[in-house]
Amino acid sequence: MWRTLARAALIAARVAFAGVSAELPARTFTFRIGDAFPAADPVARFVAVLAMIYNDWRRTMDAMVASVDQPDGMGVRLLHFRQLVSYSHEATDFLTGSRKRYEEIDRFIASLNQEALDHLDKMFSALIPVEDWIRRQRHSTFHYPSMVPAKYEADKDLFAKALAAAADETSSATLGDTYGKVRFEFVDAVVVHLLGFKLPKQEAEFRTLVQALSDARYALGVFVVAAVSTYLASLPSDILADPPEN
Repeated sequence: MWRTLARAALIAARVAFAGVSAELPARTFTFRIGDAFPAADPVARFVAVLAMIYNDWRRTMDAMVASVDQPDGMGVRLLHFRQLVSYSHEATDFLTGSRKRYEEIDRFIASLNQEALDHLDKMFSALIPVEDWIRRQRHSTFHYPSMVPAKYEADKDLFAKALAAAADETSSATLGDTYGKVRFEFVDAVVVHLLGFKLPKQEAEFRTLVQALSDARYALGVFVVAAVSTYLASLPSDILADPPEN
């Protein structure tokens, strides 16, 4: 059952960001970080966090694609799905909060080209079903369960419920001759239930979420690359040069 989720996540990872860099001029900017991104400048901090968000999403997607040849590939893709859901929520919180708190950041975003602004809107629109799902499931998306007797006794222990839901499934645990060969596939099946999916009945909902994350990642990529490019282009030319050797 949980393999269905992993396969769908792989398909989304392969197509997301396709073409994001296709029209970008190839160039490497070299600079002293303190000159290009002074810590006292809120716009500099904002753009730096955008770059971090982009790196997180791109690296996670790359890892999902690379996992196809790994022995534990299905489980890796399930892990990265959970990460991407969390990243998407953090990214929307960051973008919304930053614009509200800093006029400079709001003005910077407003100064970007229309394509970038359109893709920012598309990202928020694409994530509507994900945010709706997060409101129901976020605590179990990337938080490890807590062992609280009162929760279990009150029938509010979500992991216990997930474990019970997976009770009739057949899975495995492999104790290899090295730690790298250890595999606990059985708990991946439990995690699917912890995420709230009842397959195959809810397979369509899961695929909708995966597609939404894929669309959001593409839109985010267009926006972030435009923002970083615009910011770097605004810097004095002497900053974008090789730093002096130590």
